[in-house]
Amino acid sequence: MLWLIDKGIDITCIKVTPYKDEDKLYLDVEQILPTQDIGDYQIRWATKKQEETATAKEEATRYKLRYRFWEKALPVVRTKTDVFNNISPSKDNWLTGVSGHSGIVYCLKINMHGARAELRIESTDKDWNEKIFNKLYKTKKQEAESAFGGELDWQELPDKKVCHISVHYDEYGLNDYEKHWGEIANFLADNVAKLISTFKPLLDAVVKNIVY
Repeated sequence: MLWLIDKGIDITCIKVTPYKDEDKLYLDVEQILPTQDIGDYQIRWATKKQEETATAKEEATRYKLRYRFWEKALPVVRTKTDVFNNISPSKDNWLTGVSGHSGIVYCLKINMHGARAELRIESTDKDWNEKIFNKLYKTKKQEAESAFGGELDWQELPDKKVCHISVHYDEYGLNDYEKHWGEIANFLADNVAKLISTFKPLLDAVVKNIVY
């Protein structure tokens, strides 16, 4: 019975006992298997397994979409910067390229409803990350946004170890038609190249003055 429930088949064994009271006929219906308490547990367990299976299939679908997207996007990105030349397509929703400074990377992200390019400060030392971020934000923000050509999203994220500076794309994502993927790839390529051009000299100046 457990095997059947595990396969999504709800099965029970019912005992039906007829009895007569004068001229009236009655049926006594009793569930034999599974017993009520065990049956409730088994059904919950089976339902949970079915939900986990559905979630796993949904995640596998996202993995395939992401991999296909990166296959198409990476060649476009490589026309604008060589930072991602040695990076392969991935099932993850992000790819990172080195900045030349330990603990700092350039990152491309794709999700079901949008994308973003960002500079991530993500060393294992939270204090160092915050020092780099605050130095850039307090002394280089205007210079950075002027060089970049627009506003950037500066997020220190004090409840997390990482800090990032990003630019967002909200028109389309993996959840939209594949015909829009080229537009997303061009956005990521153009903007990560601008981030690299903008922050390379700023990082070179800031990082050397902060003790890791």
